[in-house]
Amino acid sequence: MSAIVSVVTPVHNTVDYLAECIESVLSQSHAEFEYVILDNCSGDGSYELAMEFARRDRRIRVARSGQLLPQAANYNRALGLVAPDAEFVKVVQADDWIYPDCISTMMDVMRSDGEVSLVSSYQIAGDRVRGMGLAPKPGNRRVSILSGREACRMYLLQDRYLFGTPTSVMYRAGDVRSRRPFYRESSRHEDSEACFELLRASRFAFVHETLSATRVDNDSMSTKARGFAADDLHAFIIMNLYGREYLSADEYRDAERRVTDRLYASLGYRFLRRPNQAFWHYHEEGFRMAGSELSRGRLLRSFALRLLQAIGNPADTIAKALRRL
Repeated sequence: MSAIVSVVTPVHNTVDYLAECIESVLSQSHAEFEYVILDNCSGDGSYELAMEFARRDRRIRVARSGQLLPQAANYNRALGLVAPDAEFVKVVQADDWIYPDCISTMMDVMRSDGEVSLVSSYQIAGDRVRGMGLAPKPGNRRVSILSGREACRMYLLQDRYLFGTPTSVMYRAGDVRSRRPFYRESSRHEDSEACFELLRASRFAFVHETLSATRVDNDSMSTKARGFAADDLHAFIIMNLYGREYLSADEYRDAERRVTDRLYASLGYRFLRRPNQAFWHYHEEGFRMAGSELSRGRLLRSFALRLLQAIGNPADTIAKALRRL
């Protein structure tokens, strides 16, 4: 069978969700694909479950790591297993799922425009829809195609992040093969960085349909990060890594100040609530990834401002305290 699409699912101890993930792939309206499942030393029965599905469907190929790998390294190894004749690569994370027309819709979009290196869409996350912010155009209300530069600038200048998660995008297999490793393994936001780098000289497509879903109630790295106010840190890191490349000097100065002020305001608020050491380690490491350093003086000024705001509005402070209790 010629593998037009390689679907890839890296797995580590997600047996509670894996069956739903695999079934969503096998239920695709486009049936010509290979499905690579790489187990990363799971001890909960994930590997055995994947093998059970593989025995029933010849499109599934299961592999297993000989040693436990960090998440990005595990994803890179899984991407290295895609078929050499694949045209497209679709990652489906083990605790996510995709809707029946996901592969066919994304593949059709990429085939319609050879300059598109990345296609994304709306994604359900709990009771929310991610990927909002790009209005459909009258000429084609189903798909928006814009330059990669424009898509990246929308996030840097307007906080409109259209790339979602690895499950909500499709890559060209040639791009995956040409980047070794595909994801930067020293990064915390390796999927975002891959998008910004792929779109330097190509086009971006967005499908105005919900084609995937991700869990928000599971015990994953992304759900743990939510407790650390990770969105503001993510914006700060991406701005420092790519802002100068995509923005003019004046645009970068204003945008960098905006995301930095927002991050310190968030940290000042968290300081008021006395977070644990893991929180500060997370952010100190994030600042280093951005080529910067957490300023204790600026943090204390932000904390003092938050404290003065609380003192200036004691009724609101008491109400918030009661809600927390």
